[in-house]
Amino acid sequence: MKKVKGVVMRTSAKITVIYTTKGDFLEIPTPKRQTVVGQLIEIDLIPQKPFLKASFLKYATVAAVLILVLSLGIFNPLFGPSVAAACVALDIHNGVEIYVNKEAKVIEVNDDGKGKINVLDGLELKGQDVYTVVVLILKKAKTEGIFEKDQNLVLASVVPVGDGVLSNVVDEDKLRVSIRKEMLNSKISGVALVRKTDEDIINKAKNNDMTINKYLVYERCQKGGFDIRAEEFRGEDIQKVLLSANTSLSSLFPGACFELNYEEHSGSRGEIKNETDHALTMNQEHASGGTNKEDNKPEKSSSGNLEHLNNGHNTSELQGMEEEHKKSESHF
Repeated sequence: MKKVKGVVMRTSAKITVIYTTKGDFLEIPTPKRQTVVGQLIEIDLIPQKPFLKASFLKYATVAAVLILVLSLGIFNPLFGPSVAAACVALDIHNGVEIYVNKEAKVIEVNDDGKGKINVLDGLELKGQDVYTVVVLILKKAKTEGIFEKDQNLVLASVVPVGDGVLSNVVDEDKLRVSIRKEMLNSKISGVALVRKTDEDIINKAKNNDMTINKYLVYERCQKGGFDIRAEEFRGEDIQKVLLSANTSLSSLFPGACFELNYEEHSGSRGEIKNETDHALTMNQEHASGGTNKEDNKPEKSSSGNLEHLNNGHNTSELQGMEEEHKKSESHF
């Protein structure tokens, strides 16, 4: 028995075909762990005959690689030397997928192309850490006027892929701190949700023609008994769909959201009116190994009180957040 690396060319419930680094097509039992077309996997192989004969291999290789490139998009982040270890799916009004390597450095960023403005235009993002990239995208969205005066939604889902499922490539708490800090700095009113989910959500979202975050919200609405059709999520932004169903992101994901609300007074002056923060009960999920458990009840705090965040966050990051928060209030 030996280990063999190969790219997934075709997969079903029982059989998966891979194209190995030695140029062979091999038919193997589908691994228990979720695999997607284009993913680089490593398997323990019992010696067997190649799936295709050598005489046909040359032409089959060219055809298969060409089809793979065309179907996945040139140099899909799951294929090639820079193999993705995680994806951060970010939804504002646009849907953005940020693929990172094992060092949490960005190797590919894709826009869903459905927003009025491409928030990626003019941004040099590859090679930077994912936390910086998310902040840059939020800044660009603010500059381009994508955010409304209030009731904005910022959703970020961390999706480990490939070998990344075995490690914590993207730190959810650090990502949450980065988003919250930028919302404070840019005075973005709204609700933000940051959570981890499983790799199979990528295929489910694509099969339903939704972004990852839209599908997660749609799935939670279905579990909650809300009469919302999939077409509504495809055609509208998440906030409009939830308002029409008389529900909210905080209600669907209790304990996993934080909210920042600014009320304007005397022209450009404003203040943080109310704030609902994640109590970091997700740390309990990490300790138990769970990623999709029901979220806990949210905690509320008055403006500027960050004490309940101290459980689980890096102290220096929290102090920085509190300083930024005080600076914001001092301007009002």
